[in-house]
Amino acid sequence: MSVGITTYHLRYNPGVVAGGRDNLSRGLARMATDIHSQAVMRAPKLTRALVNSGRFYKTGPMTWSVIFGNVRVPYARYREYVNHLHPWTTHYLQNSAQAVAANAASYFGRIV
Repeated sequence: MSVGITTYHLRYNPGVVAGGRDNLSRGLARMATDIHSQAVMRAPKLTRALVNSGRFYKTGPMTWSVIFGNVRVPYARYREYVNHLHPWTTHYLQNSAQAVAANAASYFGRIV
């Protein structure tokens, strides 16, 4: 049985942020947290299974992932793109990531 998982990855450009790895690490962690929070608010909530399947975690030294879907919620990828009942909830993860990325400067102490 294939599992539909919707994923958004955060990566960094080492020449953009001043202040060292700690500043960068904290900023990326705050961005992942905010993307997850906004996606939870925007996701369809009929049974709340999709909302409850959302999680974020560190995948590398300076890389984070925000994921929705698991074995119990195989329709997560489908719901990202299609929802006939509530069409305004489509692209819940993509729209959340774009909203947070638009304010990226506020997550870091200083952008070079």
